[in-house]
Amino acid sequence: MAVIAPPYGVLNQYPSKLFIDGEWVDADNGKTFKVYNPANGDVLKEVPEAGADETRRAIEAAQRALPAWSGMSGRQRSQYLFKAYQLIRKHRKELATLLTLEQGKTLEAAEAEVVSAGAFLSWYVEEAKRINSEVISSYDPTKRVYTLRQPVGVVVAVTPWNFPADMVTRKVGPALAAGCTVVLKPSSQTPLIAMALTSLFEQAGLPKGVLNLVVGRTGEIGVPQRTGLLPPTSGSSSRCLDRPSHYGRNELTNQGRGSVEPLSARQRIRGRLAMWKRPPGKWPRACFRGAPTAW
Repeated sequence: MAVIAPPYGVLNQYPSKLFIDGEWVDADNGKTFKVYNPANGDVLKEVPEAGADETRRAIEAAQRALPAWSGMSGRQRSQYLFKAYQLIRKHRKELATLLTLEQGKTLEAAEAEVVSAGAFLSWYVEEAKRINSEVISSYDPTKRVYTLRQPVGVVVAVTPWNFPADMVTRKVGPALAAGCTVVLKPSSQTPLIAMALTSLFEQAGLPKGVLNLVVGRTGEIGVPQRTGLLPPTSGSSSRCLDRPSHYGRNELTNQGRGSVEPLSARQRIRGRLAMWKRPPGKWPRACFRGAPTAW
């Protein structure tokens, strides 16, 4: 079995900051947190810890970039995704090493995940070209009925620690292919691989604001309400953006469990947020008011 010994040179190959509106930046207040190697407890990096202000700016950048990005053809967007896919394939060894260092899986498993992450993106490279409308039979011969697919708006993609490369391309890929812009919020346990992948998207020429990255405690960032994806509700102590996206609808995609769930679920019930959720565990359940507490 291959062993990665310090010093870990791969840590300096990619930025380890927040990515907002095309710029790699520190947290406004200078706060950082440590990322550890789970195998031996070594400190790998200190990375900026974002708060509500930085995340709000990321949302605003994504909203500004949305009209131009969604206005491109699917084929034009696919060209950016294909370049990113090629870069992931080219740098899969370094990405696998980085993934092993911060997540702990073997190098063999890490490289398999990076290849899988590239495969997800490769799929959406082609799907971006096939976002087709549909003509529907009309009851009236003088009228034509058809569907037109449009992006939902800004997507907040919250990814977990256990598959931190796979889940980035699996969420970011379809959103970008569909013409949405993205704010990526990776797990604080494994932010480095997400930063590296974001850097490769940047190198692929992705326009600024189309993909943004923030990392920090969910309670501080407050996805999605405190960031401005949603207007403030009664009793909220957070100052949100004055208005939601002009597209009128936004989306949260979340994997696993965490403090993002209660807020996102409440907003989904109120019809204010489109939410794609993959529950954790073997038998996920939805429990409603009035359900028996004794089984």
